[in-house]
Amino acid sequence: MSKNDQNKPMIHLLDPRFIWEIGEVLTLGAKKYGVNNWRGLDPNRILSALYRHLLKYHAGSKIDEESGRNHMIHIACNAMFLYYLDQRSEKID
Repeated sequence: MSKNDQNKPMIHLLDPRFIWEIGEVLTLGAKKYGVNNWRGLDPNRILSALYRHLLKYHAGSKIDEESGRNHMIHIACNAMFLYYLDQRSEKID
């Protein structure tokens, strides 16, 4: 059987655990702050959060004390938020 999918994204290459953990962190955030509240945040606040997680990770801390999740997952969530806002043409000052 033939399937014309050679030009489609190879979604199976994504790490399922990474995607799952992003969902877990987003769920924690939704419970704490409200669903999709980040869409209304100042992009600079999101960038600051990303940097804080990156600096903690760089200093040797793998796990965020508040959430109990890996700092890299928080970084990924913040990167997604910034990407979303960038696509909506909201610029960082």
